Amino acid sequence: MPTGAARFDMWWGSFEPPVIDVLEQYEPPPGVLAAFGRPATGTAGFRSSHAEALQAARIRSLARASASGVTNYVRVELVSLLASDLPRARAFVAGQLGPLASTAEPAQRLRDTLLAFLASGGSATRVAKDLYVHQNTVAYRVKKAEEMLGHKVSSRPIELTCALTLAAALGPAVLAAEGDGGGVPNR
Repeated sequence: MPTGAARFDMWWGSFEPPVIDVLEQYEPPPGVLAAFGRPATGTAGFRSSHAEALQAARIRSLARASASGVTNYVRVELVSLLASDLPRARAFVAGQLGPLASTAEPAQRLRDTLLAFLASGGSATRVAKDLYVHQNTVAYRVKKAEEMLGHKVSSRPIELTCALTLAAALGPAVLAAEGDGGGVPNR
């Protein structure tokens, strides 16, 4: 059903649940974006799945080039909730990350390392293996990030993880302009 100048909403019924992995691996033609919510039954299920698909499409449009052509609401649910008020999300990211909220590549590298570090429970060894860098590089980046933040990453890990997650998913939509990096090192 057309729901806008360049937008169609669609749905399908099935006796078998859809294979989500297959849906996520679909590569739409260039310029076509797809988003979907959780499969559900009945009229209420249709409404909730449609609402989720709309939110997934919203997050996909905010993420622009950094996201794939197909967006599953389940994969972006936390970001959708955190970015429900985009101006406040930007302020939150800026407040939590300070100079790390820059779009500059060195700041992104520190954010990526920090998010991986927090997600691993603070294991520099695991992060080093996942990022293909030396363990000392991870330790250096975490220390540098702490210096830039002005506090230990363990002091507010939930807030920091949420801000880093928003930055990773939405990039420039929640980050400061590139010139605001404040001398982030290139290591």
